[in-house]
Amino acid sequence: MPVLTFLLERVPTPLGEMLVVTDEQGLLRALDWHDHEARMHELMRRQYPGESAQLRGTTHPSTATQAMQAYFDGDIAIVHRLAVATGGTHFQRQVWAALRGIPDGETISYGELARRIGNPAAVRAVGLANGANPISIVLPCHRVIGSNRSLTGYGGGLARKQWLLQHEKALRADAPMASSTAAHTRPLPGF
Repeated sequence: MPVLTFLLERVPTPLGEMLVVTDEQGLLRALDWHDHEARMHELMRRQYPGESAQLRGTTHPSTATQAMQAYFDGDIAIVHRLAVATGGTHFQRQVWAALRGIPDGETISYGELARRIGNPAAVRAVGLANGANPISIVLPCHRVIGSNRSLTGYGGGLARKQWLLQHEKALRADAPMASSTAAHTRPLPGF
């Protein structure tokens, strides 16, 4: 089985320790949270079937880590300049590319995301692909909300989703979190 070697950085943020995974060329491969590390490993395993992903810790700040620190300092647009690489299916990569097209400070529904990829009937499949997104924030799955404007589903937890949307000015700072408890506690589909 071929082995892929990735570099893992553990970075403090206002939302807890962030896991930044890059390859040796500096491409961002995964971004997740310390309390969801097992989920990140599972997503990476699914991203690269037939290959073994080996993570090697590093303390040398990557371009991705520097950009994420700038993001948390208020430079929201910096994430658009980060080069990413993903595995996954063609459909998943299509959804993830469309996520990058959601403007800073805005949200869209799963239905709108399905329309943007030219497949308006694929709302459920879009939700599943969104949930399998390996690169949080940079592929801004947190900007996708329910059709009723509720905050639904986020692999890093709904409190982080709310914080990110408020940070990006897509949600008023005093907005209550209107979501279902079930969406918060349910694992990713298929797990």
